Amino acid sequence: MKKKLTVAAFVLVALTSCVSNKKANSLQKQIDQQKSEQTALLQKLDSLDAKRISKRNRGELDEMTDSSTYQHIKQLRDSIQSRIQQYDAIASKGYKNKRRNRKAQEYFSHVSTLYKADLENVLFFDELLAANTFAKLNTAVFFGSGQYNIENNTEAEKMLGGVTDEVLRFAAKHADRELHASFIVLGYADEENFTSGSELYKDLAKNMTSPLPGRIQLNVEMSNRRARSITAILQDQYRLQRYKYPVTNLSDSFFSIGKGEQLPAGKITDYKPVDERRRVVLIYWSVLPKMK
Repeated sequence: MKKKLTVAAFVLVALTSCVSNKKANSLQKQIDQQKSEQTALLQKLDSLDAKRISKRNRGELDEMTDSSTYQHIKQLRDSIQSRIQQYDAIASKGYKNKRRNRKAQEYFSHVSTLYKADLENVLFFDELLAANTFAKLNTAVFFGSGQYNIENNTEAEKMLGGVTDEVLRFAAKHADRELHASFIVLGYADEENFTSGSELYKDLAKNMTSPLPGRIQLNVEMSNRRARSITAILQDQYRLQRYKYPVTNLSDSFFSIGKGEQLPAGKITDYKPVDERRRVVLIYWSVLPKMK
């Protein structure tokens, strides 16, 4: 009788050990699979960051969006690397302990949900960086010589309405997210002088702190006013078009900045002091998830 019991106990221990080993092997497979997925995500993030840098170097990505996109990518990368470290910690402790086994299963299930959200974020930023989020306007198209008020509102509304429509269309594709749209308008000028005492000189100088502003200061003011004129029409078109798109979780901001005689971003290296190519307005837009 004792011999039978001993044999039965041995069989039970062997079966239990076999089941335990199967569970351990199953968990190890889960670790290997999830680590592989997370490593692939890191590679996608590297590719995404390369696209960000390339777009910035082409002058098609503004500093604020560049910084924000970098922070989102960094946050994702840090989170993924932390998970990979956690996998290694779980594997080093083993799974034969029932409590560890349960905890590991819970963690793997949690990470599966995070992976899906992270992949969606990567695809979102990939789409954003591929979008045409940059427009370059020659001021001669909208402004007369020495003017900062837009002469042809209809043409400006049509062109800038296309920009705002593209922004809202992009946001509507991601209406399930909390998003923030930003528009940055940068005005530039060349080194053309102003006739002291002229109507234009007096108009630009009237609200400036310096009693006798020089050329550089006046060109900053001129570029700033032109940027504000473009921004005003952008805002009007944006608000007119909002009702067409089912986007409720979308906030927005508009910035207009006069860069004066600074050289516009881009690959042009042969600018002259007085050069129509420097008299431009650059428009950047972005639609970003709100940081948590």
